Amino acid sequence: MRFAQEKPHQYRLPAFPPPDAPAPERVDALVREQNGKPAALVPECVDAGLARPDLAPPVVATVLWRMWDGVLGLMFRGDGSRPGEEEMARILGTMASLAELGLRSRAAEK
Repeated sequence: MRFAQEKPHQYRLPAFPPPDAPAPERVDALVREQNGKPAALVPECVDAGLARPDLAPPVVATVLWRMWDGVLGLMFRGDGSRPGEEEMARILGTMASLAELGLRSRAAEK
């Protein structure tokens, strides 16, 4: 979140690369590398009883990435759909909570 807020142009390039982006294979490799980081954490969370064992790590990473892209993309809108700072903070907090609850194992709830 901080990266998207502090460096919006750099954030948008891998998140929404333009068709004429220079070195698209490097952008794609960067996306795969960044998605590999949360994907690598899923098995550790499952082993610790914190995450659901039925979740496929690469799929979790992709889903979370795209969900966050959609939410963070609101900051870049140039119309009335762009939230103010306080509303954006509430949106980000809600997104974090929903992501955590969706990943949490039933054992972690007890």
